Amino acid sequence: MFKKLLSIYGNRIVKPGSTLEPNRFYYFFNEEGQLFGIDRNITKNEYQLIKSMYIEKTFHFDNALMQQIHEYLWEGKSYPFAQKRGKFFFYHELEAGNDQLHSMLKDIFRDIYAISFLEYTLVFFFDRFDIDLEPLFQTLSDDFGSKITVHEGFFFTDRLPGENIKQYVKTVIENGVMRKKDYSDLADFILALAGSEDYCMLKLIKEGLFSSLKDKDEALEIIRVFFSNNLNVSATAKSLYMHRNTLLYKLDQLSKELGLKLDRFSHACSINILLNIK
Repeated sequence: MFKKLLSIYGNRIVKPGSTLEPNRFYYFFNEEGQLFGIDRNITKNEYQLIKSMYIEKTFHFDNALMQQIHEYLWEGKSYPFAQKRGKFFFYHELEAGNDQLHSMLKDIFRDIYAISFLEYTLVFFFDRFDIDLEPLFQTLSDDFGSKITVHEGFFFTDRLPGENIKQYVKTVIENGVMRKKDYSDLADFILALAGSEDYCMLKLIKEGLFSSLKDKDEALEIIRVFFSNNLNVSATAKSLYMHRNTLLYKLDQLSKELGLKLDRFSHACSINILLNIK
């Protein structure tokens, strides 16, 4: 696709040197993650078309944190957030009303950071993890009179490379999971990947998801025994020599940490798939 772009624009596309010139060029990352610039004299329609195909490198001169988030995702720079643990979701941008939607989300989640990702908005949040995104976005769709397609991602920590989040979002979009229903989540994506045998992405998800667990070894042992006992709480408690109420509490905490409900069939299946990925 980039070769075709080169054939159309020729010397209006440049390979950046050590110094970038954002006043003269728009900058994008091609399919291989390499940066290229294109003359700002292209038309607005041409710019929007290219923006829908490639990730744009943005310059946040008045917001150092937003610049750091961009570099964390696309340039392999260090983790930018003060909070050690967060979660993300992304939604297809509206034709009109994106600023109003962002303002409403900020009121709901309080501490959020939003960044453009192709035709989507990627939102990082660090509070109100108890909010159920599916009914929330159904209500927002009704309020705006326009369907808002949203995908709920996973919990991350300051140990997770930004490349993993970028690759996850990119693959969800390319996979078409969000075209099948208005709301989709991590479990939907894992189940779709299991059918396509994309083990590299499944390993990436496993690394990101399980690294967010507070006591990883104990948590994974509980989950494995729970599945080996066909999700039977009493049998699992007996196998682990644990009081049933203690196990119920731990399972509830695990569901909150993972963002996946162990008593929901699709979520349990997706976790089991990850456990079996080597």
